[in-house]
Amino acid sequence: MLVHLAACLGVGALFAGVYAVTTAGFMPMPGRETAWAARWLQVWWGWLPMMGMAYATVLAVASATRASQRARDSERQAAALAVQLAESRLLALQTQLQPHFLFNTLNAIVVLVRERETEEAARMLVLLSDLLRQLLQQGATQEVSLRDEVAVLSRYLELQQLRFADRLRVEWAVEPDALEARVPHLVLQPLAENALRHGIGMRSAAGVLRISARRCGDALELTVSDDGPGLPRDFDLEAARGIGLSNTRARLSQLYGDAGQLRVANAEGQGAVATVLLPWRSMPGTAGVAHG
Repeated sequence: MLVHLAACLGVGALFAGVYAVTTAGFMPMPGRETAWAARWLQVWWGWLPMMGMAYATVLAVASATRASQRARDSERQAAALAVQLAESRLLALQTQLQPHFLFNTLNAIVVLVRERETEEAARMLVLLSDLLRQLLQQGATQEVSLRDEVAVLSRYLELQQLRFADRLRVEWAVEPDALEARVPHLVLQPLAENALRHGIGMRSAAGVLRISARRCGDALELTVSDDGPGLPRDFDLEAARGIGLSNTRARLSQLYGDAGQLRVANAEGQGAVATVLLPWRSMPGTAGVAHG
């Protein structure tokens, strides 16, 4: 505060000195000759209130500008940290899925080997190799085309058909236009695994797994359904602790907020159905065609 007061008085004194010299040299007033010091003091005292207000105005503007700049810097820093945090969470969720899936598949291969089903076990190892190659090619990518997601899921379901033998039939109902839509990487695999474990796996007879995808206005709808025993009466998606469902819900929330939804309910007639709703977004270089 004392620094600003001294600066204000100093600027006022400098202005008064310049004004006094100028008026004395270029605008002399006959009959009113006064000493230069007296003239300077008179001008300085008379202009001091206005100089104080001008200095305060400049100081306020400078302070507001600095505060605004600091606020913008803080917002940019907070936004950058939020993006980094979201990316870290998404990567952690995605990497959680891959070993979970891998261990389950290897366990299935071990079962076949123990049962001396060597040809089926060898076939599963080949399919697993192809599937891992596809997963590694995607790396840490968070979104892929539905076409790529279907390719990964089809490999996974081939593995499961070897595991379930004649007890599993897979039906696809994917609209061609939906294949170029952007979806979270590995969004369908945990839902299919959940349906196989709690639906098809609970049946003694053959079962059907259905995967569908269609455009609904500005949204993409993905469904995975089975004809198993259905959900228990006390099922609560919010309280579900399984990696598949909880992971999928968390990733949808991170990627799309309220626009990304997961619903799990009993299907009409028999079985259960998991439905994923996403904002419709096409991959770069493609354009989705709306259905009438």
